[in-house]
Parts: sequence; C-alpha cells; structure tokens
Amino acid sequence: MALHAESLDTHTEDRRRSHLANDRTFLAWLRTGLTIIALGMASAQFLERKSASSPVFIFLLSTLLAGTGLAMMAIGWHRYHQVRGAIDSDEPHVHAGVAVAGIAFAAIMAGFISIIILVLIEF
Repeated sequence: MALHAESLDTHTEDRRRSHLANDRTFLAWLRTGLTIIALGMASAQFLERKSASSPVFIFLLSTLLAGTGLAMMAIGWHRYHQVRGAIDSDEPHVHAGVAVAGIAFAAIMAGFISIIILVLIEF
C-alpha cells in the first residue's frame, strides 16, 4: 500500500511542476506581447519626430507591432488554458500549431520593416 501512495505522490508532484511550468510559459507570452506593444508605441513616437516618412506608413508599422503583441498575448492565454486542460486530464502534449508560426512571421516582418525605415531615415 505504501508503494501505491508513493507513486501517487510522485504523480501529484509531476502535475504540480507541469502547472508551474505552464504558468511561467504564459507569463513569458504576456511579457513578450507587452514588449512588442511597447515597441510599436515607441517606434511611432520616434519615427514621428525623426523622419520625413509618411504618417500612414508610421501608423501601419506601429499598428502592426501593437497587433502582433496583442495576438501573442491572446495566443498565450489560449495555449495556457489548452495545456492546463491537457495536464489535468493526462492527455499527451498539445502542439502549438500554425498560430505561433504566424505570429513569429509577423514579428519578424515588423522587425525587418523597422530596420528598413531606420536605414531610410539615416540616408
């Protein structure tokens, strides 16, 4: 009987650690999303002062960055609940899928656009 109780304690401890890891991952999604939103706001402020670029272009860039940050936060929230349910029901790992790849692509493109704008401002 003691052996069964010991394996139950190990299973409970593993589940607790998995939930804590899921919480940390969710917080990382939130931090990253907030950082990208802040980058969008800062780029709008910086580019308005320093550039002769079109205000529409600056607006689109900052909106793309802020939207990417919001999407990352929403995907993080969704993934948090998805993984939490999988941990509670002992299901296999939940895959991130296309949404994470899409957000990563949008963030990379926003970064490239930002670099191009900054290079154009200098010349």
